[in-house]
Amino acid sequence: MDITAVINGHREQGLARPSLASLRAAVGYARSRGLEVEVVAALDCSDALTRDVFRDVAFDVPYRQLELDVDDLGEARNRAVAAARGRWIALLDADDLWSENWLHAAFAAASADARLAVWHPEVAVYFGEAERVLTHVDMDDPDYDLAALAVQNQWTALGFCSADLLRAVPYPTTNLSIGRGYEDWGWNMAVIAKGARHKVVPDTGHMIRVRSNSLGSRTARSRSHPAIPPGMFRTLVGAKDFGDPPPRKAAP
Repeated sequence: MDITAVINGHREQGLARPSLASLRAAVGYARSRGLEVEVVAALDCSDALTRDVFRDVAFDVPYRQLELDVDDLGEARNRAVAAARGRWIALLDADDLWSENWLHAAFAAASADARLAVWHPEVAVYFGEAERVLTHVDMDDPDYDLAALAVQNQWTALGFCSADLLRAVPYPTTNLSIGRGYEDWGWNMAVIAKGARHKVVPDTGHMIRVRSNSLGSRTARSRSHPAIPPGMFRTLVGAKDFGDPPPRKAAP
């Protein structure tokens, strides 16, 4: 299997329908160009209507639906990755949208680069209760500054990477009651500490729905912070290459 497309659902209800249609379009585009794709839906603490919406969708590829009760988006992604058969994993949340060419373009970019990497769309268009456009930054850009990641997340969670990387670096769990949140931000830092780069796939885009009751909005209101890998910035800032520690100074 080339790609496992993972879609995470919670209580999106009817909002999941356009997301599932977007997923079907991207899967169909990739299949028409020779790729083998499966779909894994991870429904965590979901309600009856959302489960019905997912059951009603028809895919022309292998499709599995996981019923979870972990109440944690990061852990739900980890469970889906554990069940995946694809060499590559693509993540989608059940209120967001992929561009039709996403799976095929990300697969082509990842297959052509032997380095350990997480691939992101060129742009993420936020819509709904707030509107903005995020242009994702490529870590190979000479102007990229790793230190900026200490104060702001720079990539959305809807990435594309090898299943091996996701299993080696699982998503951190969150607990907003104690100020631990932003599982995507924490994971973005953790894979850099593992030696991976964040890369951009040209001419691709995602659409991210903004809702006041979404996990991201609740996390922002809770003033939570991501889990930061121990010593990450002390080790990596100023390194000659990402993933390699700076050279040791000779003892006096």
